[in-house]
Amino acid sequence: MSYQIYTTEAIILKRIPYDANVSYLLFTKDFGLISALATGVRKSESKLRYTLQEYSVCQVSLVKGKSTWRITSALLEKNLYIHTEVSTAKDVIARICTQVIRLVAGQEKDEQLFDTVLIGLHKLSVAPTDTVVSLEILIMLRMLHLLGYVSDVDMILPCTTYDEKALQIVSLSRTVFIGHINKGLQESQL
Repeated sequence: MSYQIYTTEAIILKRIPYDANVSYLLFTKDFGLISALATGVRKSESKLRYTLQEYSVCQVSLVKGKSTWRITSALLEKNLYIHTEVSTAKDVIARICTQVIRLVAGQEKDEQLFDTVLIGLHKLSVAPTDTVVSLEILIMLRMLHLLGYVSDVDMILPCTTYDEKALQIVSLSRTVFIGHINKGLQESQL
C-alpha cells in the first residue's frame, strides 16, 4: 500500500520527546495546526535531528497515517530562535508560538494566518530592541483579528505589512492596542 506524501511549509511550535521518537506541534501552511511524529529522530545518526528544532521554519514532508501524521523528511529554512540576536525578541518568538498553539483550533488551512505569523516572526528575528514590543503587539493583534476575536483592527490599523508606519502607529497607541489584545484573549475563553 502506498501513501501520499504531502510537502508543506511549517513552523515548529513545540516538540514532545519520548524514547527515540519526538512528537511535534506544527503550524503548517496547507493543514493548519497538526501533530506529527518523527521516529528515531533522537538517535545520534538521525538526519532530521538538527532540522526539527523548536521555532524552526522548515519544508516538511508528511504522510497521513491512520491516527497521526508522520514526518518523512524536512529541509530547514531558518531557526528563528537561534538566528535572533536580541534576547527579548527570542522571548517574544516563544510567546507568539505558545499563543498559536493556544488560539488556533486544530487542523484547518488558513494561509493568511500562517503568512501573517511567519512574516511577523521573521521580522522579529531581525528586529532592533526598540521595535520588539511593537512587533509583538502587531503580530498578536493581527492574529486575533484573523481568528475573529478582534473585529475593528482594519479601522484602527489599516496597514497589512510590518513596516515603519505600522510600528509607529502601534508605538503611539500601545495601551489602546494592548487593551484590544486583552479583550480578544478574554473573548476567546481559552
